[in-house]
Amino acid sequence: MFFLFLLTFLVSIFASQLFREELPVLDSNGNYIEVTFGSIYNCFLGMYQVLSSENWTILMYNITAYDVGDNTAWIGAIFFISWFILGFCR
Repeated sequence: MFFLFLLTFLVSIFASQLFREELPVLDSNGNYIEVTFGSIYNCFLGMYQVLSSENWTILMYNITAYDVGDNTAWIGAIFFISWFILGFCR
């Protein structure tokens, strides 16, 4: 259990460095984006959401939609898919 917590925490630190200040609080439709990767706690919740496979594609779609301007959307997609695969190889 501790190893799973530690691994999720380390990946959330990496995610916070990759995606900090990338997502706005509101999307184009005026809906709130709950996981904005603005803090370590928020990143941890997002990485746990991917690990539990509960609507993890929403996070990936948000990152790939807002990283298009920087041409780094593929990095976010690879990151989320890799973390999803690693989470299910347990």
